[in-house]
Amino acid sequence: MKHLYILSLCFMPFQLFANNLNDSSKKIIYFCGNNSEFPWEENAELACRGSFYPAVLGLLFYIDHNAEINTLSLESFSWDYNNNYYKLRLKKDLYFHNNRKVNSKDLEFSILRHFFSKYPNIGNSFQINLKGTEKIKKGQPYESGLVEGLKILDDRTIAITPSKSNPSFLYTLTHFSFSLVPIEELNPDLITWKKWPVGVGAYKVTEHFKNEKSFLLKLVDSSSYPNAPKEILYEQVRINEPDITNKDYIASKSKQYIKEELLAPLYRRLIEFNYSSELAKSKDFRKALAFAISREELSNATNVLTSPLYELLTSSSIGRINIKENQNLSEAIKIIKSLKIKNEIIVPFSEDSSYLGEKYRTVLKGQLNKIGLKIKFKENIKNLWDPFTKEFKNSPFYLHSTEADYYDPILNFTNYRFGSPSKNAYPDDKLIQNLLDESQEAPSRDILNERLKNISRYFYEQRFLIPLFEIPNIVYYKPDKISCIGTQLGGVTLYLQNIRVKD
Repeated sequence: MKHLYILSLCFMPFQLFANNLNDSSKKIIYFCGNNSEFPWEENAELACRGSFYPAVLGLLFYIDHNAEINTLSLESFSWDYNNNYYKLRLKKDLYFHNNRKVNSKDLEFSILRHFFSKYPNIGNSFQINLKGTEKIKKGQPYESGLVEGLKILDDRTIAITPSKSNPSFLYTLTHFSFSLVPIEELNPDLITWKKWPVGVGAYKVTEHFKNEKSFLLKLVDSSSYPNAPKEILYEQVRINEPDITNKDYIASKSKQYIKEELLAPLYRRLIEFNYSSELAKSKDFRKALAFAISREELSNATNVLTSPLYELLTSSSIGRINIKENQNLSEAIKIIKSLKIKNEIIVPFSEDSSYLGEKYRTVLKGQLNKIGLKIKFKENIKNLWDPFTKEFKNSPFYLHSTEADYYDPILNFTNYRFGSPSKNAYPDDKLIQNLLDESQEAPSRDILNERLKNISRYFYEQRFLIPLFEIPNIVYYKPDKISCIGTQLGGVTLYLQNIRVKD
């Protein structure tokens, strides 16, 4: 089962549905397994943040099936040729869930808050290139008007100036990290919430069932989404059988569910290196690991369908170099012998057993054992951005998952540049930033494709990381409750508000 994309049988434009439902309550259960306490935490599962935030916070824009940008919280956006900036204008009479009216200062704050926060976060992993942000120091108190490239024009309109030519600029702002948020509902770190997320999305959080780690979301924008579930029980622990999920092993094997595969993979699994480790700094060591691994064996050992991945860009992206990396055990053994590694290596990994299973890690451990490495995997519970602390301080690498961005493929590489929030995961290599800058200034999609290939090739040659496999985004839903999943394009974003329930 493989589709180029899923618009579903009931596809209509994002917010324009023709048929109204009656007012009877339509409640569904959505399950997204998550070890973190909350689905919106930086340390939460990618799929959980990608479903929770768009539903509750809403988005400034969304990207349609033609890869075109469309407005959601915004009324309009345009490029001002006279002043060389983008104009973003908010919808009229837009309110946060706390009943405060949204204004242009909220839009300014929502775009800039990640630059001011002193804590690592997904928002400052993007290379947004907004003019003047380089002058902001992490942890500096936020003030309106401090960033040269963002000006308030009126109560609903801002002007935003990229620091250099960047065709992907607005595509970056479609990410939920830049959704509208009220500053008064956030803690001083500008990232964590005082209670729970408050936004302008179709759903509002109304209850938290702490013992069950679940939340009740209530539809507050039924005029835009008349066919959406009236209530969603958002579960992080599988207590009830879900009506819909996209990351559940039990559902993947059940005949009760319709299964639809979306365009972009849900995420990818890979090895990232600890560049504060002398062992990881060795290109020979990184090559030895790459030579030792058979991606096909790993992919075949996962509980759910996965595909071997030989480069960072996933199968749906432009810029791929389409390599097939073969094992070379004799060369790997030769390198490891020369490095004289005798001690057991403790390797942290992010949780994935509930969906992918544990067998593939056993296979990986066996592959590395064949070349003379003794490996012990141990789960990393809390430190998403800096796993190499305490017991993992000397670990040369980390096994975890990353988001696969196919609309703006440059974002796949930005986490490995100097200054990334992923502490120690990037090498001391200025060429990476130069290659990223060249790609961002590409005047066309064709030229961007070629420049991305340059980055991909360089990452492969240097073995800066080792991709293992990609996990497709397959949505599992019960047809007796849900007529279709609506407009869905894949990646970590699942639009819960686009689900259409049955009468």
